[in-house]
Amino acid sequence: MANARVRLTALVGAINDSATDVVYYVDSHNGDVSKISRGAPLADLARFKTMSDKDPDRFLKVPKPTGEESYGDMAEFTRTVKDRKLQERLQIAVRGGGTMRNFLDALTPSPMEKERWYKFRESRVHARARDWVRQNGLEPV
Repeated sequence: MANARVRLTALVGAINDSATDVVYYVDSHNGDVSKISRGAPLADLARFKTMSDKDPDRFLKVPKPTGEESYGDMAEFTRTVKDRKLQERLQIAVRGGGTMRNFLDALTPSPMEKERWYKFRESRVHARARDWVRQNGLEPV
């Protein structure tokens, strides 16, 4: 049997969804990315539970970025910033609580760097998504 093909754009969207009442799964049979939320109709939740009870390895929970990964991304990006004053502001921003908000606020006066950050972060998420797909015996598309 061929490996199920997973659309990376759908997987990245699931990884980037920060809603706390939503969990995403990849169906290892067909590569579909599905969303399960607390507000889903009970019939949908029951159908999902029945399918996962029949085949516990079928649905793979999509991982969310860890705090260490997010911090690492911000630190790595900061090292690429050429403007020393901005680099210092970013280093200060990643200390303490509210790190991502502080980091983005520090980038606000530099729209080009902020745009570069979003592209940098997206490439890191894509790379992690591709690795996760392969580690789970699936094929990224």
